[in-house]
Amino acid sequence: MPWHNDGFHWSQRRGRPNWVGTWKHRGWLRPIILFLLSKKPLNGVEIMNEVQYMTYGYWRPSPGSLYPILYELVREGLVERRSDNRYVLTEDGRDFINSAWFPIYTPSDPRDALDRINIYLDVVEERLKEGGGDDVSLYKRMLTEIKERIDIILSKLA
Repeated sequence: MPWHNDGFHWSQRRGRPNWVGTWKHRGWLRPIILFLLSKKPLNGVEIMNEVQYMTYGYWRPSPGSLYPILYELVREGLVERRSDNRYVLTEDGRDFINSAWFPIYTPSDPRDALDRINIYLDVVEERLKEGGGDDVSLYKRMLTEIKERIDIILSKLA
């Protein structure tokens, strides 16, 4: 941690809260972990794989950066570690995500939402080109549900 001659850390010296240094050092890994766990329980290796997939292979967090954050999240009560070694959001974690992440993440303009849907469909198509893994039946079920909702919306627009 870079301390200055006056005994203050750079974040304190400039009037910034202490967490700024940690946030800058650890980057976006903490919110990415919370986002991933809001979708499904994952173990550490699965989280690293998902981050690598999300970044198109440009970044795979190391265990040395991932596990300390997971332990912090457990200590803070946002995440718990299950007996199968997967991490899952606690009720407090879900409340945090719903209050802090989704209001920012959710587009207010329907055109933005529809553009985002197209981007996500590109991701699903790409995953299917790679074989889809164990998730093919899940994709089929979810896409069928989405199609049914789209059909209902289209019938109202007719």
